[in-house]
Amino acid sequence: MEAALQDLPERIRRGRTFQLYIGIINVLGQSARSSQGISEAQLHNFVDGWVGLLTAPVSYETRALLTQSRGS
Repeated sequence: MEAALQDLPERIRRGRTFQLYIGIINVLGQSARSSQGISEAQLHNFVDGWVGLLTAPVSYETRALLTQSRGS
C-alpha cells in the first residue's frame, strides 16, 4: 500500500489510509450483519473503489487547500 501512496503528501496519505481502513471495517461489519453476506462481484467492486482511492491524483483544489492551511 505504501508504494501506491508514496508520491502523495503525508497528510493525503494518512487521510486515504484512514478512509481505506474505515471502508474495510464497514464492509466487513455490513457483511457480518447481512443474512446473505457479500457477493464476489460486490467485493471486487469495493476493491476497485479502494484502488481508485489510493491511486487517484490529488486534485488542484485539495493541493491549494493544503498549501493554504500550511500558510495559516
